[in-house]
Amino acid sequence: MKLLLDENVLSEVETFLISAGYDVKRVSSGSENGEVINAALAERRVLVTHDIHFSNILIYPPNRYCGIIRIRIHPPSADKIVSSLQRLLNKVAPEEFNKRLYILEEDDFRVRLLPE
Repeated sequence: MKLLLDENVLSEVETFLISAGYDVKRVSSGSENGEVINAALAERRVLVTHDIHFSNILIYPPNRYCGIIRIRIHPPSADKIVSSLQRLLNKVAPEEFNKRLYILEEDDFRVRLLPE
């Protein structure tokens, strides 16, 4: 599975994902939200971000993208995020991220999608 990490994702999370065998790229520091989501779309990558704006389905309708994982874990420690991401990635098949928004929380996750 191909992932695009927003600049706000911890480097320890990136290291975990790479070691788990995922194809991971990171956006350039200072990239605007439009650039980030367009890069994810152009490269057919699932966006991984802490940015609350990407969970707004009116601005970023999930059915237009290859998937968005919005990390909603506070405080955002690497251990908590890695553990939660690992649980999500073990439960959800790669093709199930397409056209869906996942809100990742410490103990669970929620999925949002729009009817086609």
